[in-house]
Amino acid sequence: MNVTILLQTTSGLSRRYRELNTLIAAPEIIADNRLYRRLVLERAELEDAALCREELKKKVSELTILETENDKDNEMQKLLLAEIEQLRAQINTLAERLNLLIKPTDTEDNALVEIKAENGDAQARFGEELVKMYRAAAFANGWAIEEETLSNTTGDGIKKATLLFSGMGAYNRFASENGIHRASGLTNGKYSFAQATVVVLRYLPYTPQEIAEKDLRIDLYHSGGAGGQNVNKVETAVRITHIPTGITAACQDERSQLKNKKRALDILGKKLEVYYKKQKEVALSRERKEKLAEARRNDKMRTYDYITGEITDHRTGNTIKLSEAEDGALLSLTDNIHLLKT
Repeated sequence: MNVTILLQTTSGLSRRYRELNTLIAAPEIIADNRLYRRLVLERAELEDAALCREELKKKVSELTILETENDKDNEMQKLLLAEIEQLRAQINTLAERLNLLIKPTDTEDNALVEIKAENGDAQARFGEELVKMYRAAAFANGWAIEEETLSNTTGDGIKKATLLFSGMGAYNRFASENGIHRASGLTNGKYSFAQATVVVLRYLPYTPQEIAEKDLRIDLYHSGGAGGQNVNKVETAVRITHIPTGITAACQDERSQLKNKKRALDILGKKLEVYYKKQKEVALSRERKEKLAEARRNDKMRTYDYITGEITDHRTGNTIKLSEAEDGALLSLTDNIHLLKT
């Protein structure tokens, strides 16, 4: 495990933890009980990882100092080497723990970011710029890009993009990007305007549902049709009903009741997978409509000025340089978004 890279990719985590410590001490935050509780909860979720990272950083610094020392005294050299080995062991332990802590255990941290540029070449080029800035922000915060779909039927740039980011805090940080983004600047010597709509969804990947015994009703009945001596004599056929959804599966193909039950459970599992995936798609579609409506209401959220080389977020009042956003700092524009009155 590369400790240096681990410290670099978790720097955003420590920065956010420090920000939260400052925010929850602010009088205006304390006065807003609901916001205060939410920020305290977010800090609690980051605390173990942030403190572990600080301890790891401290041990790495101590090791660097010790490795530069060169004591010629044999006894002292032995003690120095022993201390170095002890520090290395502690660093490995802390790095392993931090690596476990930052792994996304809550799938709700995943963010599905959808970008749609308006028609026109300038718009598509702006869409491409947004994609680059979001990629850089993900890299700077140590988030993975699990999926990426880009499309453009004509010319240069990107008209539509879908990016799935995963990692601790990804959704919380990207959520504030939901809205209409506007850019102005010079294109081929002429003044131009570009606009793109960004929709950010909380992404819940499908996970196989565990079928609890209490949710099943099992009915036994006599098999029908050809099947040997056991037909209509022994209740070998099985029908299983999943009570919460009402979905059923039946099997009478086998001569053994146990085998029929196993096959019926397999069939039921496949039916439920189709059902829950469809439910997930419906929920995602509903959320997309809600977020799109929210984006249209929030039509003056940010301006990307390619003449001055600055980006301004009109909700927070924060301004950064375009070059900083290209290096991964785009999400810093909404660092104090929680201070806004809702």
